[in-house]
Amino acid sequence: EERFIANALRKGLTELAVRRLDRHGRVTIAHNSDVLRDQMTLDWFELHTSGRDAVMGAVHRSDVADLNERAHALLEAGGELGPLVAIVDERRYCVGDRVLGLDNRYDLGILNGDLGCIVGANSSSIAVQLDVGRRVDLPIDYVTDYLQHAYSRTVHKTQGLTCEIAMLLGDDALYAELGYTALTRGTQENRVYTVVS
Repeated sequence: EERFIANALRKGLTELAVRRLDRHGRVTIAHNSDVLRDQMTLDWFELHTSGRDAVMGAVHRSDVADLNERAHALLEAGGELGPLVAIVDERRYCVGDRVLGLDNRYDLGILNGDLGCIVGANSSSIAVQLDVGRRVDLPIDYVTDYLQHAYSRTVHKTQGLTCEIAMLLGDDALYAELGYTALTRGTQENRVYTVVS
């Protein structure tokens, strides 16, 4: 089924692909953006806490930031994270948070796109164990400008990513090629969340 949907998207048959997604219960709609985002992050949280590898995606950075904030709040409230180590521009960072670097800083040992997990902090930096095996200490100026939570990512940042379940926040800015990129990341299933007035 996933191959059929991916094929339809690749050929530009978006309506057919969405109908097939909907037939299998993979389209979630709401009449309000706030309600939709709550449902999306709750679905993500349920998958995450059951051990599934799920990633949320969105077209706009502002949507990604909002989804990340919601996901972090659920994780923190659910006792899934360790101690709070920093608050930077109202973003809360805890031990155990998954994070994504957004800028190359060779002097710090981090590249744009590097993923990792927060393992500690001091008054001037946050310590991150990168998935590639390096531990880096990121100064607060890097954290402020270039570090984000990694529970949600822009569609562009998901290119090349594979996960069990990909979840896409769809909106008017979504076009066929971007939809194909976003809805072919999940190896087991791909889901779309959208507002319908």
